[in-house]
Amino acid sequence: MNREQQTRKPGPRVWLSGLLVLGCFGLAASATAESVVPGGTVPYAWYRADTGVILNDDDEVVGWADQSGNARDVDVVSGSPLQTNNAPNGGPTLTFDGNDIFVGQPLLDPLGTPDPTKWGYAAAGTVLAVWSPTDYDPAHREDITYVYDGRQPASGKAYMYRQFLSYSRTHEGDTGEVLGQYIEVGARDVTLVAYNVGGIPTADIPGMEGDILGKWLATTTTHTTGTNDVFRINGWQAFSGNLYGEGINGLTIGADRRINAYEFRGHMAELIVFEGALSPTEMASVEAAVMDRWAVTAIPEPGSCAMVLGLALAAALLRRRLR
Repeated sequence: MNREQQTRKPGPRVWLSGLLVLGCFGLAASATAESVVPGGTVPYAWYRADTGVILNDDDEVVGWADQSGNARDVDVVSGSPLQTNNAPNGGPTLTFDGNDIFVGQPLLDPLGTPDPTKWGYAAAGTVLAVWSPTDYDPAHREDITYVYDGRQPASGKAYMYRQFLSYSRTHEGDTGEVLGQYIEVGARDVTLVAYNVGGIPTADIPGMEGDILGKWLATTTTHTTGTNDVFRINGWQAFSGNLYGEGINGLTIGADRRINAYEFRGHMAELIVFEGALSPTEMASVEAAVMDRWAVTAIPEPGSCAMVLGLALAAALLRRRLR
């Protein structure tokens, strides 16, 4: 990773020189706000593995600078993700080993006083993440593993009204045989949530062959308190319904926010938080831009030309094999 792709968090002895470096290279987190696509919505918070990775003097990752211009950086509170180049196009990634957690502090300090210098409260909206799982967290009976998690403050209940993304698998009790794998998006525990209550079976995701380990996913989830929320994977719509959003009061990347457990194992290239819903046109444009940036393969929608041509090619290959 080159100098333009990272920001160094200096120790006390080099604080002044650090400010001079940030001033010269323009790498401060409070950069001018910009949208993901020209003329689009400016994100509430935006993290990219190719820029804004914050290092200490020992070149350890200690934070991730917000690229939205809103200065909502997240800090490492456990472990230290590795800087790697594991994107499909060989681009930069942050690699989590199951002990690496970023946290954007919640709006309230311990005394309950609003603190505008912290990550703050993001109104119900849209979260897009580009990630690739390499393993599950075996600490839970269903191997539940969190990519990100944000508590929604209005309910005051740990398991209700949360915005999160996780994946899991179920086992046969005696043999340990894997019975199913799932991706879960947070809503509440009577609709589509974790612990495999209504999760998306990976067997239903085109092109994944029932197993997401080692695959690259660009997931988009909308939480806008309406009945038309969606969960999309690589441009393919996996779910439409009500995901009961009430916003995010703080953000955790790489773990369940309640106890900093069920840690992520895999690679992450980008995570974007928007307030409010994106129009279908802008959502598609943002997904296309992000997938192009990291060379993530889109899943053709059923009935599209790409899907029809793909099925025709598969049929032709099958005929040749049967001859």
